[in-house]
Amino acid sequence: MLQLCYITTALDKYTSRAIHCRYYDIYPLWNEVHITSVYSPEDIYKKAVKLEERGNDTFKQLIRRLDVIVFHYIENCEYKEFPMPAKYYINYEDLKNNAKMNTKYKEIDYEKGFYRRLESE
Repeated sequence: MLQLCYITTALDKYTSRAIHCRYYDIYPLWNEVHITSVYSPEDIYKKAVKLEERGNDTFKQLIRRLDVIVFHYIENCEYKEFPMPAKYYINYEDLKNNAKMNTKYKEIDYEKGFYRRLESE
């Protein structure tokens, strides 16, 4: 599991720091990062940050670098996905409950199926 400092550096929108790689450091030139995991964001955080360091490296540091969290699940033998803007994320149980209720968010373009930033934000 990666440490939180590496995850936040890779996700930071304004970083100009090189990221350590095996033979050569690289500069993050990507516009978009997709993280796939069977773990919830809070589980990733718990695995990436030691208990004694959680006062300095908070869960909010991870969440504020995410735009959208997409929950993939199977319901009635049908694959489904539920996008939630990360700013509304509380925990995994809340995410599942919102998926069951099919909560809609103004930040999600449901026709195109992806997150969009609002000009007013």
